[in-house]
Parts: sequence; C-alpha cells; structure tokens
Amino acid sequence: MSKLSYRLLIILLSIIVYVTTVFPRGGYFSFLGISGFPLSILLGTIVYYILTALLVSSKRGKQNKIFILIAIIAPFVPELIVRIFDWSETLVSFPDNLFKVLAIIISWIVFGYTKNTLIRIGVSVIVFAVTIWFPFCGYAYWSNYIIDGSFTGKKYQHISSEIKVQDANGEYVDLESLYKSYILLDFWSRRCGVCYKMMPEVEKLYERFKNNEDIKVYSVFCRYEDDRYNSGDSIVRSRGYNFPVVSIDYNENIALMKELGVETYPQFLIMDSDNNIVYQGTLILAEKFLEDL
Repeated sequence: MSKLSYRLLIILLSIIVYVTTVFPRGGYFSFLGISGFPLSILLGTIVYYILTALLVSSKRGKQNKIFILIAIIAPFVPELIVRIFDWSETLVSFPDNLFKVLAIIISWIVFGYTKNTLIRIGVSVIVFAVTIWFPFCGYAYWSNYIIDGSFTGKKYQHISSEIKVQDANGEYVDLESLYKSYILLDFWSRRCGVCYKMMPEVEKLYERFKNNEDIKVYSVFCRYEDDRYNSGDSIVRSRGYNFPVVSIDYNENIALMKELGVETYPQFLIMDSDNNIVYQGTLILAEKFLEDL
C-alpha cells in the first residue's frame, strides 16, 4: 500500500468512526441502561482510545503519527467551530466532544511516545474508569447544571400561572388536583427519541410510588400540530406502560412552558403542593430527590 493510499484509508476510517460514535446521540437505542449523549460518550471514548492506540503502535503508524492525530481529530472541527459561535446552546453535548478528543490525544501520547508497559496500563485504567463513571453518574450532574445552573437539580421556584392539562378523554383538569404533596412530571414529545428510551425508567418510578399518597408520577405529553389530546396516552399504552399520561398544547402555552423551563425534552420536574418547582433535571437525580423526601 502506497503512502497516499494509507493516508486516504485513515481519513475514511476516521469519518466512519466519527459518524458511528455520534449516532447514539439521537437516543434511539440504549445500552446498559443509558442512551443519548452518555452512550455516545461511553462508546465513542473507548473506541477512539483503542483505535488511536492501534494506529500509532503499528509499524506504519509510527511513521505517520502526526498525520494520524490530525486525521482522527479533523471530523470534530466543524462541531468545535459551531460551539465558538453558539457556546451556551451546545454545552449539553460538550462532554461528548471533550471526552473523545482527550481520549485521542492521551492515547496518541501514551502509545506513540511511551514504551513503558506499566505507564500504558496505568493510564488506560484511569481513562476507562473515568469513561465508565461519567456516562452512568457524572453526566446527570452536568446535565442538571446546564439545565438549571445546579448540579443537584434542587431549586425553589414558584409558578404563578395556572397549569391546566387534558386527560385521555380530553377533559381539562388542574394539575394541583392530581396530587397531595409532591408530583414528578415527565415532559416529552412525539419526536424525542430519548423520551421513548426513558419510558421504562418512568414506569419503574411509577410502580415504586403508585401506592404512596404523598408522591405521584405523571407523564406530560407536549402536543404540537399533528397531535391530539390522547396521542401521548395511546403511544404509552401501545408500548405496554401503565403510568398516567396527561397532555398540554405547547404552542398555546408557550409562556407557561418557558416559566416551567420546558424547552427541551425529556424534562423532569418535581413540584410541591404550593405550586413550587423544587427539582428540575435528570430522572436519575429526581429519583434520589424523591428518596430523600
């Protein structure tokens, strides 16, 4: 294989790996209970670390180390440029790029310039340990911080607006009539892939608290042009879940949705009996919040 062919192969491989490891972001499938950005971080970081190590350790790779580094990082450049101009709106996905790029650079240095086996093993163990911890635990705190400026998700915000939702029969009900002390609300929409992946976890939480008089779990389907008041309930029942579903027309309640902070999906809120939001963030930490109650 000529030097040009080898380099073209590396470029093609880099593009394929980039596209493959970015695909999980959509949340259309899960692995070990995680999906979306956490899954992209987990799989992408491990794949990039191993791929870089194999390439720079090979006989041909030792002669093309600089090119390999540039070629593997190059697909990330467009995303990094977008972040420069739209930094605040892209923070939720920032760890995905950060972990992958750091994995590439660390692996490139360790396997490209260090021959000490103990150093290679030690660094690899640390990289894999952090890579496994963050998607399963750390990302929940990061996501909460981006959503509401708090790593724990705890907050205290009074909602002055009346919150009216529709049940599966189209009847309007006041949200306050659905619970006694605390209610966990799962806001979602039809086009949110991650929302569907979270439904099993919402179901588990519902089953856990369904006999608790003080804590209720409700799914709030956010309707758009093509949705009906019972669309969300039909979707949930067709998938075999039992948690209760109400709906709200997003476009008719934009001011309320902004007051609630519901601008992306899924969005999990916990409200108390005085119409205060006491938690906003991920479902993992929402469950912990309910446990602490």
